[in-house]
Amino acid sequence: MTKSEYIAYCNTKRKAHKNQWCNFTLIVNGVEVGIKFYNTWIQVISVNGIRSSGTMDCSVKRFNEDLNMALQ
Repeated sequence: MTKSEYIAYCNTKRKAHKNQWCNFTLIVNGVEVGIKFYNTWIQVISVNGIRSSGTMDCSVKRFNEDLNMALQ
């Protein structure tokens, strides 16, 4: 899966599971990426074992920016 496909997948899950936690691990460009988020808040994203988080209660634009930055 490419980075853009991963971001699109996260947004599909976000929309389908509004006001619910989402938690999954996928391979993105050959790297294991685990994520746990609630709406647009990325509580934890782990890329190759390096963990980070995103902004709480942010816009969809910021959610996508946080995903993009974590996958750099």
